[in-house]
Amino acid sequence: MSFDHVPEWIRQFQNLKVDAPIAIVGNKLDLDRQCQRREAQGLARATSDLELTRSDAFYEHSVDDSLTRKISVDALHRLAEKHNAMFMEVSAKTQFQVEEMFRIVTDGILEHQRRQQLAGMEYGVEVGVTQPRKRKCCS
Repeated sequence: MSFDHVPEWIRQFQNLKVDAPIAIVGNKLDLDRQCQRREAQGLARATSDLELTRSDAFYEHSVDDSLTRKISVDALHRLAEKHNAMFMEVSAKTQFQVEEMFRIVTDGILEHQRRQQLAGMEYGVEVGVTQPRKRKCCS
């Protein structure tokens, strides 16, 4: 299951020494019957503040062939919080919250860059101070 690999993927990313925000995105929100009702009522929403909506591909079939969650929302919340990551859930099948997810991730990247610039860590090439040339005897 993908969930089991997330901590290792985050560790590998952090080993690259790339100072960038991390986003964990759970898919298959359409499998969560409770979220289907919330979506129909227009109540489901996404946020980059580690507040979860529901669901992911973390389901298994129960005896009556209904889908049940394998990984709790709390476990997903703790994982995101542990790694200071953004987290949200989407449905690629129904396109629910997909556009919102991209907006939130983009906003998170832009906010991260803004904070870096305010801290004096601007992106780009750093140019050092040039040393004055030593004068030769006749110049």
